[in-house]
Amino acid sequence: MRISSARYVTACFAAAALVLLAACAQRRTSVFVPPSSSQVSQTIGGSRLVVLLITDNTDHQYPNRQAGSIADGVTKNAELMETFVQRVRASTGMRVDVHRIAGTNGLDDPFTCDNIVRTIKTLPVNAGDAVLVYYSGHGFNIGSDDPATTASQIARFASPEFSGRQLTQFPFLACGRDVRNTPNLDLIATWLAAKRPRLTIVMSDACNSFEGGTGPAAERFFAGGTRGTVEDLRLRSLFVEARGTVLMTGSQRGHYSYYDTNFFHPGGFFTREFLTALESIPASQRTTWQEVGRLLTPMLIRVQDRRTARVTTDVQAPILYVGEPFATAAR
Repeated sequence: MRISSARYVTACFAAAALVLLAACAQRRTSVFVPPSSSQVSQTIGGSRLVVLLITDNTDHQYPNRQAGSIADGVTKNAELMETFVQRVRASTGMRVDVHRIAGTNGLDDPFTCDNIVRTIKTLPVNAGDAVLVYYSGHGFNIGSDDPATTASQIARFASPEFSGRQLTQFPFLACGRDVRNTPNLDLIATWLAAKRPRLTIVMSDACNSFEGGTGPAAERFFAGGTRGTVEDLRLRSLFVEARGTVLMTGSQRGHYSYYDTNFFHPGGFFTREFLTALESIPASQRTTWQEVGRLLTPMLIRVQDRRTARVTTDVQAPILYVGEPFATAAR
């Protein structure tokens, strides 16, 4: 994930000072408010959703919150997802068990690759459960035209279990200050598949840029309105009735993801786009994860380089993969 503000932006790993060309237009907002008790569905026997929220809310790449810190945006993402999970609970009657990993910058900081991997592998998921793993923080991908460089990057960064796999469209998690033995979305789906859940959802609001790369940060422009909600057949169909494996992330392989530091609209653009896509579906209508993927629209980016005054445009385009039940990973 990359930071975007009205005055400066910085890269995921290498700082690149830029300023925005223009201010945002009116934004669509996506606020899931828990329904009243009269709207709560009947409890569905045996239906359970296990949630793991992984958030780098202290930003280990920039622990002192200097220029480039994404901490405030990640914290907002966590709030949005907590509200969304409670909406799923209230609207579907599912039993929802929420587990959390958040950075503390302390001596016993849980935000490490080893702890994240251990938590995922020991997550109490039973056969037939639905499971959602959400990550908000820094991310990256690996790969090069030079096979030796690619092998070196895999050996340096990737979890040993990634050895021998094809390069992936989905990002690795930049978990902690020492980014080693890190998992990516494919591996997380593989580990969860061994537990035989009915539905597996793994999503990240993080950069998918190549390790060591640089590029412009940006601001997204969009407009629209907020739709109210009464019932939630859409959430029932996505979390209670759906089966299979869903992987999604905020940007294409080799590209950055961004978040907004605007006081009124903080948080990751992809997280807000995901919630907005759900909100655009009529609450009384059943839907599918494929339809959600079709609604995740590319995000227009316009930036001006402070050093050269050159204006550039870019697109942050989310990707979503839907597989068969108990599928292990997307390639």
